[in-house]
Amino acid sequence: MARKRTKKTDSGKKSGPPEADIRRRFAAGLRNVFGLYRPLVDEWSLYDASRFPPRLIATEKGGEMQVAQATQFDQIRQSAEEMNR
Repeated sequence: MARKRTKKTDSGKKSGPPEADIRRRFAAGLRNVFGLYRPLVDEWSLYDASRFPPRLIATEKGGEMQVAQATQFDQIRQSAEEMNR
């Protein structure tokens, strides 16, 4: 998703950060969400903002998680776990 959001110039060349930077930042973000922030907060929500309106993927409040988009959430969580190895 993050790669699709990089803009193209009129000549068709991509502008913005290199793909390696996009991947590195995305991996760091997933590690932080699942490894650092999630245990520290009382409530959180995860949205797919690649579409409009954004679609709720999962939320947790009071230790009770509700997953609205199970396949997508499992893919994201699996990616985060793989990046932590």
